[in-house]
Amino acid sequence: RAGGFSAHLQHLGLAVSRAQEDATVAFYRDTVGLAEVFRMSNAEGKLQLVKFRLPGPRFDIIELIFTDGDKLNKWAAGAIYHVNFAVKDIDRAYCHLLAGGLATQDGHRPKVNAERLWAI
Repeated sequence: RAGGFSAHLQHLGLAVSRAQEDATVAFYRDTVGLAEVFRMSNAEGKLQLVKFRLPGPRFDIIELIFTDGDKLNKWAAGAIYHVNFAVKDIDRAYCHLLAGGLATQDGHRPKVNAERLWAI
């Protein structure tokens, strides 16, 4: 809607079963032709996430979050199946979400995430 808190969908996060890890990375890298820009493994050395950049002047990202199939749920790898919007003012965005009834729990407050970015 006009006047919303963001005009830029910065990235989309998708959960992927670890059994599909190689095929999924190959698809986005080789078939779609996207550039890998970030990779992170967990404490056991298993691939946790890979980010691919879409072409264009903005830094639009597809984020693949790898998880074991038996744990494929919204809590398995942090925030799987999510969208991130770029905002100029995180406090203003938080107030907008709060007023709209979307930021209703303490966990919805702005905080610095694992990549050292402010997030809600």
